[in-house]
Amino acid sequence: MARGTLCPELGDGPGTEGALAGAYAAAIGSKDLPIVATVAVTLAGLAALYGRYRDVAVVLGAAARLRGAHDRTDPQIRGLSSRARTVLGDEGFAEAYGAGLGLDVGAALRRADPALLRRAAPPTPSRTPGGRG
Repeated sequence: MARGTLCPELGDGPGTEGALAGAYAAAIGSKDLPIVATVAVTLAGLAALYGRYRDVAVVLGAAARLRGAHDRTDPQIRGLSSRARTVLGDEGFAEAYGAGLGLDVGAALRRADPALLRRAAPPTPSRTPGGRG
């Protein structure tokens, strides 16, 4: 997970994807929902790197569902939320986050799967507010 968290900060999408694939499999195998939520937050970082801010918000909502609570103390979550709000607006962010939060546990687990983001070809990263991608 450390590599998966660092790679988006370095602009390394493929490195993040590789790290997340292993982390997701291990997290699912652990059956520990807060651990899967941690992987989901890193996946949201990858979505931000690719400029997919609706995915950022949905995945952060799914992570909150898996964690069982919102986490307003995590700096990574706060930063990703702020960047997504800047792009989507408050209402757009709230709608997308709510869509992730409203998932049942099985759907939230599936939404945290990094393969879902890979299947949709990412757009070319562009400079975003407060971001490197």
